[in-house]
Amino acid sequence: LVSFPLFAIMGSLVINIFYLILVILFLAKIKEIKFHSNFQKKLIIYIIFTYLIILTSYLFSDYKNTSSLIRSISVIKFCIIPIIFYNFVNSRSFFKILGVISGVVTIFLSIDIIFQFIFGYDFFGYKPIHDDRYSGFLDEELVAGSFISFFFIYFLISKKFELNNKFDLIILFTSILFFLSTIIITGERLALIRILFLIFCLLIFLKINFWKKFLVGAIIILSI
Repeated sequence: LVSFPLFAIMGSLVINIFYLILVILFLAKIKEIKFHSNFQKKLIIYIIFTYLIILTSYLFSDYKNTSSLIRSISVIKFCIIPIIFYNFVNSRSFFKILGVISGVVTIFLSIDIIFQFIFGYDFFGYKPIHDDRYSGFLDEELVAGSFISFFFIYFLISKKFELNNKFDLIILFTSILFFLSTIIITGERLALIRILFLIFCLLIFLKINFWKKFLVGAIIILSI
């Protein structure tokens, strides 16, 4: 599970293999799992309900595509993964390790993208395939912004920032602006919306002065 960021950055084929291995390991251990919690019961009902909607929409559709129906089974993995985390992640050190790996991969990718933006090629010699889209060493897979917007939150969660410490606050907001700037360079609008949403959620939960939150939020919006 902690190797997830490394698998994710290798492309869709590798991450799907990761999901498959995860589900197989889960099914191998399923006899040892006690599904007594309300969370898991509700999640299982949700999985069944979700797929019934997919199946119903297929049956009543004028255009029936069997391959699409088969591919839709893969949607279930996104429902199973929370159950896997719920049952197998029982240590805070897990999130610390995940945060460190996420941070290393995300920072390296961000620096690689900025380098590509400035010099026209990245550390590995890859050139952008579009003038306004930069993906660093991900090359033709234009998902660098999505990757950063998703994994930077694990990096921030793993860091125990002392919010009364000015140095920690500077590091926190510098890292946010650094990742935000990189996503703008990638040209991915959806990733930009996602990271803005996460930043505002972070500002709401941070125990700092309201006017500081307001000022930082206003600077971010005006910068965009």
